[in-house]
Amino acid sequence: MKVGWGSINWTEKDKYIIENYKNMTYKTMARNLGLKHSTLCSRVLLLRDEGKIEKKMKAEAKKKTAKKTNRNKRVKKKTVELETGKKYRVKNWTPKGEDFMGVLVGETDKFYIFRSAAGYLICYLKVDFRIGEYIAEKVGEIK
Repeated sequence: MKVGWGSINWTEKDKYIIENYKNMTYKTMARNLGLKHSTLCSRVLLLRDEGKIEKKMKAEAKKKTAKKTNRNKRVKKKTVELETGKKYRVKNWTPKGEDFMGVLVGETDKFYIFRSAAGYLICYLKVDFRIGEYIAEKVGEIK
């Protein structure tokens, strides 16, 4: 006699669970069997421990969204080459963005470093130029 399971006839219910646990939600199976959700979950764990059923496989990994893919393509296509010692106007694409004017004094693997006429330094991420967040124009050149 099983303690805690009452007088439920599990033979038919176990067969139903084994046949449908991969195709149905536990909530739906519990409703169809006339059980509480928690009772069904406990039974599934017991069947799993006995080796009668396996774990449900998770859904396939989501495919990359078109938006993310397009952004990655745009980053790879657009290359920006700035020359050290040249004066640039750096523009932000947003309407609120303020222009910065300064000389490119150096670069690292991730940043461009500019010095303003007032003498302060400002760093911009290289990736921001590649994705079009910022635009650098040489001062005095025609577009």
